Amino acid sequence: PNCNLDCSYCSALASSPDGTIERISDEVLQRSIELFVGQTQEPVMEWLFHGGEPLLLPADWFREAMDRIEQVARANPRLERLSFSMQTNAVPLKQEHLDLLVERQVLVSSSLDGTPELHDLQRRRGRAVLRNVQRLAEAGVGGGVITILTPDNVDHVDEILDFFADHGVNGVKLNTLACVGRGVGARTVTGEQ
Repeated sequence: PNCNLDCSYCSALASSPDGTIERISDEVLQRSIELFVGQTQEPVMEWLFHGGEPLLLPADWFREAMDRIEQVARANPRLERLSFSMQTNAVPLKQEHLDLLVERQVLVSSSLDGTPELHDLQRRRGRAVLRNVQRLAEAGVGGGVITILTPDNVDHVDEILDFFADHGVNGVKLNTLACVGRGVGARTVTGEQ
């Protein structure tokens, strides 16, 4: 549930005042793998790492988790293809993370609400996010973003899309602000907008 940012509309209320990083317990992770991967009847599965901010965990944690997931997947005769993906704010991307993401071909999507200036109105660290989105794209494992439309950026969608096109962003999903978590009571995009 932890995060390195303090976004004004965080749906998870993902913060840890004492700086500790909570993570899923080994028991819950293993049980989840057994239930979802081991018992699926589907031929294709995507395992999504999400948070809070997943990249607060070390690359070795992901390597071990992926190894465990792949081991159970190999034992399930119905499961023909397994892939990994990650949703991140991209700020804490370290080289060891990037190396692992490339090695395992993890498809990464980042959260970027427009130009760094527009992004920083709600989230912070827009330049770092953009820089790491570009690194992910150059490495061939990411470069797509989810942009939350808020009253602060909704009138700038054309500008945002042009900016993304000029800066190596290779895919955009637009979501409207959901009024959950810290977003409860926030100004939202109107139907007209």
